[in-house]
Amino acid sequence: MSDVLVHCDDVGKTFCRDLRTSLWYGLRDSAADLLRISRAQNTLRSGEFWANKHISFELKRGECLGLIGHNGAGKTTLLKMLNGLIKPDTGSITIRGRVGALIALGAGFNPVLTGRENVYINSAVLGRTRRETAAVFDDIVDFADVKDSIDAPVRTYSSGMQVRLGFAIASQLQPDVLLVDEVLAVGDNAFQKKCYDRVYEMKARGTSFIVVSHNPYQLERLCDRVATMAHGTILKIAAPKEAIHLYHSEQQKNQSQKPVSASLPQESSGNVRIHKVHLETDKGSETKTISTGDTFSICMECECFEHVSDLRFRLMVYSMSNVLIATIGSGSQFETRQFAPGRAIVGFQLETCGLLAGEYSIEAVVTSAIGLQLARMNDAMTFSVESHNPKVIEQTGATGVIFVNGHWF
Repeated sequence: MSDVLVHCDDVGKTFCRDLRTSLWYGLRDSAADLLRISRAQNTLRSGEFWANKHISFELKRGECLGLIGHNGAGKTTLLKMLNGLIKPDTGSITIRGRVGALIALGAGFNPVLTGRENVYINSAVLGRTRRETAAVFDDIVDFADVKDSIDAPVRTYSSGMQVRLGFAIASQLQPDVLLVDEVLAVGDNAFQKKCYDRVYEMKARGTSFIVVSHNPYQLERLCDRVATMAHGTILKIAAPKEAIHLYHSEQQKNQSQKPVSASLPQESSGNVRIHKVHLETDKGSETKTISTGDTFSICMECECFEHVSDLRFRLMVYSMSNVLIATIGSGSQFETRQFAPGRAIVGFQLETCGLLAGEYSIEAVVTSAIGLQLARMNDAMTFSVESHNPKVIEQTGATGVIFVNGHWF
């Protein structure tokens, strides 16, 4: 138990969707606390819902726990309870040592004050004395790379500069437990590398981390364990790959349960409509799972309602963290080709899958030659890439080949 810094035991938190009712409940609860009157906290009152329920876990010194889940799964609410910003309605939270939080970088900055003044103010809020801040001030400025702007008002800073300064302040505090909410997903590559290096240094000195992220690669890189959350509860705490796989499975399950009109939003000009996007192996069978190095095709099933020409077909491949990975387009092959009314299959054959192992989604777009959007389908499909090759494929070098109704061009 001596190495356990965070202990959550059956923690729960309720919120009310109606503002007026929420204020009334808050007033009643405050009065009950003053009078030491207990209420049945395991039952919901009218209009309430569980933002967190039955949350239990332990975090040891030097360990990094990741939190992953859909938007609204309760990740940020849990961090706020751990940071003491809100108190749980059920259960208990025990934390040993000093806690630092990177829940909203730059949110506490005063835009009128200079960067220098904000450093001292934010450090004081985080529990550091002025003398302690002065001792690490130069390190904070160097890490944030804002030396030339440190005496300028923060309102003149770019969002990236504010993020760098906020991370530098909090990480220099050297807390026992550091709470991080989607912070490492912002900034340029150089800054993210500095953040990773700083996290590794702090872990080596015994700092424990709880990291919220939708980026599976980030969680695999940083975390010892990952908790998959859904609807306010922890489904499972497991090794990063297992927890991320569970998260993707839950995402696909939720997508499959949505109505087609909700899960496949699209726009159409009336002349062209996208009905479906699917993957085919080199043997012609449909699939949702491919391996690195495979030859496969992405097929877009379209329908034309009148004679059209000069069409452009484009597919965008996104990671599950909504980062654009690749764009595949038909170029100008169809500038003079006429499409008759009816259905057609437009496909892109990729000679090599250069994607890393993980989950991906596809967005499909049909435009005119001048770029006018004729049809679009967001989240047209999701698919998985499995790696059977220990060597990471960094560049695809794949070439696109177009076919329409079974004929290759």
